[in-house]
Amino acid sequence: MQCYLFGGAFDPPHRGHQAVLQKLLELADARNIQHVRIMPAGISPFKAGHAPANHRLVMLEEMVGEALALVELESPVSVFIDTFEMEREGRSYTCETVEHLRSLGMDPVLVIGADNLSGFHRWKESQELMARTPLLVFLRHGISLEKVIEDRQSLMDSAEARSIEILDFFPPGCSSTELRQVLSREPGNSTVSEPGPLELHTSGVLDDCLSSPIRQYIHKHHLYRTTPSG
Repeated sequence: MQCYLFGGAFDPPHRGHQAVLQKLLELADARNIQHVRIMPAGISPFKAGHAPANHRLVMLEEMVGEALALVELESPVSVFIDTFEMEREGRSYTCETVEHLRSLGMDPVLVIGADNLSGFHRWKESQELMARTPLLVFLRHGISLEKVIEDRQSLMDSAEARSIEILDFFPPGCSSTELRQVLSREPGNSTVSEPGPLELHTSGVLDDCLSSPIRQYIHKHHLYRTTPSG
Protein backbone atom coordinates (compact mmCIF):
# COMPACT_ATOMS: atom_id res chain seq x y z
CA MET A 1 0.00 0.00 0.00
CA GLN A 2 1.43 3.33 -1.03
CA CYS A 3 1.34 6.10 1.57
CA TYR A 4 2.71 9.56 2.18
CA LEU A 5 5.33 9.75 4.94
CA PHE A 6 5.38 13.18 6.59
CA GLY A 7 7.96 13.51 9.34
CA GLY A 8 9.18 16.29 11.59
CA ALA A 9 9.62 17.36 15.18
CA PHE A 10 6.17 19.04 15.26
CA ASP A 11 7.37 20.97 18.31
CA PRO A 12 4.89 22.59 18.25
CA PRO A 13 2.74 21.58 15.26
CA HIS A 14 1.75 24.74 13.42
CA ARG A 15 -0.31 25.97 10.47
CA GLY A 16 2.54 25.26 8.07
CA HIS A 17 2.44 21.59 9.07
CA GLN A 18 -1.34 21.61 8.85
CA ALA A 19 -1.28 23.12 5.36
CA VAL A 20 1.11 20.41 4.16
CA LEU A 21 -1.11 17.71 5.66
CA GLN A 22 -4.20 19.18 3.99
CA LYS A 23 -2.37 19.23 0.65
CA LEU A 24 -1.30 15.61 1.12
CA LEU A 25 -4.88 14.60 1.86
CA GLU A 26 -6.05 16.32 -1.33
CA LEU A 27 -3.29 14.66 -3.36
CA ALA A 28 -3.98 11.27 -1.81
CA ASP A 29 -7.65 11.60 -2.71
CA ALA A 30 -6.82 12.56 -6.30
CA ARG A 31 -4.17 9.85 -6.74
CA ASN A 32 -5.99 7.00 -5.01
CA ILE A 33 -3.49 6.87 -2.13
CA GLN A 34 -5.38 5.77 0.95
CA HIS A 35 -3.01 6.56 3.80
CA VAL A 36 -0.88 9.37 5.28
CA ARG A 37 1.68 8.45 7.93
CA ILE A 38 2.82 11.22 10.28
CA MET A 39 6.15 10.47 11.95
CA PRO A 40 7.10 12.76 14.88
CA ALA A 41 10.82 12.69 15.56
CA GLY A 42 12.25 11.58 18.86
CA ILE A 43 13.57 14.38 21.09
CA SER A 44 15.48 13.84 24.30
CA PRO A 45 13.18 14.36 27.31
CA PHE A 46 16.08 16.21 28.96
CA LYS A 47 16.49 18.74 26.14
CA ALA A 48 15.47 22.16 27.47
CA GLY A 49 12.85 24.24 25.70
CA HIS A 50 11.08 21.34 23.99
CA ALA A 51 7.71 19.74 24.70
CA PRO A 52 7.64 16.16 26.05
CA ALA A 53 6.50 13.48 23.63
CA ASN A 54 3.09 13.00 25.23
CA HIS A 55 2.24 16.69 24.79
CA ARG A 56 3.46 16.74 21.19
CA LEU A 57 1.21 13.76 20.44
CA VAL A 58 -1.85 15.51 21.88
CA MET A 59 -1.12 18.64 19.83
CA LEU A 60 -0.53 16.54 16.70
CA GLU A 61 -3.87 14.79 17.17
CA GLU A 62 -5.53 18.21 17.40
CA MET A 63 -3.78 19.36 14.22
CA VAL A 64 -4.83 16.22 12.34
CA GLY A 65 -8.43 16.69 13.44
CA GLU A 66 -8.40 20.30 12.26
CA ALA A 67 -6.94 19.32 8.88
CA LEU A 68 -9.46 16.53 8.30
CA ALA A 69 -12.32 18.88 9.16
CA LEU A 70 -11.20 21.38 6.51
CA VAL A 71 -10.68 19.00 3.58
CA GLU A 72 -13.49 17.49 1.51
CA LEU A 73 -12.48 14.04 0.26
CA GLU A 74 -14.28 11.89 -2.27
CA SER A 75 -12.63 8.74 -0.93
CA PRO A 76 -11.53 8.00 2.64
CA VAL A 77 -7.87 8.71 3.43
CA SER A 78 -6.62 7.47 6.79
CA VAL A 79 -4.11 9.43 8.86
CA PHE A 80 -1.99 7.69 11.47
CA ILE A 81 0.50 9.22 13.90
CA ASP A 82 3.32 6.69 14.13
CA THR A 83 5.48 6.81 17.29
CA PHE A 84 8.20 4.54 15.86
CA GLU A 85 10.91 7.23 16.01
CA MET A 86 9.67 8.64 19.33
CA GLU A 87 9.98 5.25 21.01
CA ARG A 88 13.46 4.43 19.71
CA GLU A 89 16.56 5.04 21.77
CA GLY A 90 19.22 7.20 20.15
CA ARG A 91 19.06 8.95 16.81
CA SER A 92 16.57 7.88 14.16
CA TYR A 93 17.39 7.83 10.47
CA THR A 94 14.86 8.16 7.67
CA CYS A 95 16.24 5.10 5.88
CA GLU A 96 15.42 3.00 8.96
CA THR A 97 11.96 4.52 9.28
CA VAL A 98 11.23 3.74 5.64
CA GLU A 99 12.31 0.12 6.15
CA HIS A 100 10.04 -0.05 9.21
CA LEU A 101 7.09 1.01 7.05
CA ARG A 102 8.03 -1.47 4.33
CA SER A 103 8.01 -4.23 6.93
CA LEU A 104 4.38 -3.27 7.58
CA GLY A 105 3.53 -3.67 3.88
CA MET A 106 3.70 0.00 2.93
CA ASP A 107 5.40 1.71 -0.01
CA PRO A 108 6.11 5.19 1.39
CA VAL A 109 6.45 8.41 -0.58
CA LEU A 110 8.83 10.58 1.44
CA VAL A 111 7.55 14.15 1.87
CA ILE A 112 10.26 16.77 2.46
CA GLY A 113 10.66 20.53 2.25
CA ALA A 114 12.77 22.19 -0.42
CA ASP A 115 15.24 23.20 2.29
CA ASN A 116 16.09 19.51 2.79
CA LEU A 117 16.62 18.74 -0.88
CA SER A 118 20.03 20.39 -1.34
CA GLY A 119 21.51 18.43 1.57
CA PHE A 120 19.74 15.17 0.87
CA HIS A 121 22.95 13.55 -0.41
CA ARG A 122 24.32 13.78 3.14
CA TRP A 123 21.49 11.72 4.62
CA LYS A 124 22.35 8.21 5.78
CA GLU A 125 22.09 5.73 2.88
CA SER A 126 20.75 8.53 0.70
CA GLN A 127 21.46 6.79 -2.60
CA GLU A 128 19.59 3.63 -1.67
CA LEU A 129 16.82 5.74 -0.18
CA MET A 130 16.43 7.70 -3.44
CA ALA A 131 16.56 4.56 -5.56
CA ARG A 132 13.74 2.87 -3.66
CA THR A 133 11.64 5.74 -2.32
CA PRO A 134 9.77 8.42 -4.29
CA LEU A 135 10.35 11.95 -2.99
CA LEU A 136 7.66 14.61 -2.89
CA VAL A 137 9.12 18.08 -2.33
CA PHE A 138 7.05 21.06 -1.22
CA LEU A 139 8.38 24.58 -1.74
CA ARG A 140 9.71 26.91 0.93
CA HIS A 141 9.57 30.69 1.09
CA GLY A 142 13.01 32.10 0.38
CA ILE A 143 14.02 29.25 -1.95
CA SER A 144 13.28 29.87 -5.63
CA LEU A 145 11.69 27.22 -7.83
CA GLU A 146 14.75 27.45 -10.10
CA LYS A 147 17.02 26.52 -7.16
CA VAL A 148 14.80 23.57 -6.25
CA ILE A 149 14.85 22.32 -9.85
CA GLU A 150 18.67 22.64 -9.88
CA ASP A 151 18.93 20.70 -6.62
CA ARG A 152 16.68 17.97 -7.99
CA GLN A 153 18.74 17.67 -11.16
CA SER A 154 21.97 17.54 -9.16
CA LEU A 155 20.62 14.67 -7.07
CA MET A 156 19.37 12.78 -10.11
CA ASP A 157 22.74 13.22 -11.83
CA SER A 158 24.59 11.84 -8.81
CA ALA A 159 22.52 8.73 -8.18
CA GLU A 160 19.62 6.68 -9.46
CA ALA A 161 16.32 8.11 -8.25
CA ARG A 162 12.95 6.40 -8.32
CA SER A 163 11.22 9.78 -8.66
CA ILE A 164 11.56 13.31 -7.29
CA GLU A 165 8.40 15.35 -7.71
CA ILE A 166 8.33 19.07 -6.94
CA LEU A 167 4.97 20.14 -5.60
CA ASP A 168 3.99 23.66 -6.67
CA PHE A 169 2.84 24.56 -3.20
CA PHE A 170 4.09 27.01 -0.57
CA PRO A 171 2.85 26.28 2.97
CA PRO A 172 2.75 29.22 5.40
CA GLY A 173 6.27 30.20 6.44
CA CYS A 174 5.93 29.18 10.08
CA SER A 175 8.93 27.96 12.08
CA SER A 176 8.70 25.76 15.17
CA THR A 177 12.04 27.14 16.34
CA GLU A 178 10.76 30.72 16.15
CA LEU A 179 7.49 29.74 17.80
CA ARG A 180 9.31 28.16 20.75
CA GLN A 181 11.35 31.33 21.17
CA VAL A 182 8.27 33.54 20.96
CA LEU A 183 6.27 31.36 23.34
CA SER A 184 9.05 31.47 25.91
CA ARG A 185 8.70 35.29 26.02
CA GLU A 186 4.91 35.37 26.31
CA PRO A 187 3.50 36.89 29.51
CA GLY A 188 2.47 34.10 31.84
CA ASN A 189 4.59 31.57 29.99
CA SER A 190 8.02 32.83 30.89
CA THR A 191 10.15 33.44 33.92
CA VAL A 192 11.99 36.18 32.04
CA SER A 193 11.17 39.57 33.58
CA GLU A 194 12.05 41.81 30.63
CA PRO A 195 9.24 41.98 28.02
CA GLY A 196 11.58 42.72 25.13
CA PRO A 197 10.94 44.88 22.04
CA LEU A 198 9.09 42.30 19.95
CA GLU A 199 5.73 41.98 21.71
CA LEU A 200 3.60 43.01 18.72
CA HIS A 201 5.59 40.74 16.43
CA THR A 202 5.27 37.97 18.99
CA SER A 203 1.49 38.18 19.09
CA GLY A 204 1.27 38.26 15.30
CA VAL A 205 3.45 35.19 14.84
CA LEU A 206 1.37 33.19 17.30
CA ASP A 207 -1.92 34.31 15.75
CA ASP A 208 -0.68 33.45 12.26
CA CYS A 209 0.93 30.12 13.03
CA LEU A 210 -0.88 28.43 15.92
CA SER A 211 -4.52 27.39 16.05
CA SER A 212 -6.42 28.51 19.15
CA PRO A 213 -6.79 24.99 20.63
CA ILE A 214 -3.07 24.27 20.33
CA ARG A 215 -2.12 27.66 21.73
CA GLN A 216 -4.49 27.14 24.66
CA TYR A 217 -3.05 23.68 25.28
CA ILE A 218 0.47 25.13 25.36
CA HIS A 219 -0.58 27.72 27.93
CA LYS A 220 -2.53 25.23 30.03
CA HIS A 221 0.45 22.91 30.35
CA HIS A 222 3.09 25.66 30.56
CA LEU A 223 5.03 24.33 27.58
CA TYR A 224 8.10 26.09 26.17
CA ARG A 225 8.76 28.04 29.35
CA THR A 226 12.14 29.73 29.65
CA THR A 227 14.16 29.09 32.77
CA PRO A 228 17.01 31.55 33.35
CA SER A 229 20.43 29.91 33.38
CA GLY A 230 22.61 30.04 36.49
